[in-house]
Amino acid sequence: DLVGSLDFDWWMNAQDWEPVEPRLTESPDGPDRRTVTASFSIYGTPVVNHFRFIRVGTRWYLDDVVNGDGGAEGWVLSELLQHREE
Repeated sequence: DLVGSLDFDWWMNAQDWEPVEPRLTESPDGPDRRTVTASFSIYGTPVVNHFRFIRVGTRWYLDDVVNGDGGAEGWVLSELLQHREE
């Protein structure tokens, strides 16, 4: 019956959103890794999400998402998914 610890839209880092001035950049992290960074603001608050992709064969898969710096000023999706509310 547990639904996990995600109670927000991790694509946008919000529950309600209306993104303003979205920007996307891509950077290689090796031959089979890429990071796509999405920058925008929601209701005046800046948001930066780093979508990390990995290539397996000829396909690209989302490997992880890092919001902000991934630490005190953000989160890492794989870590959020491991957290289980009791």
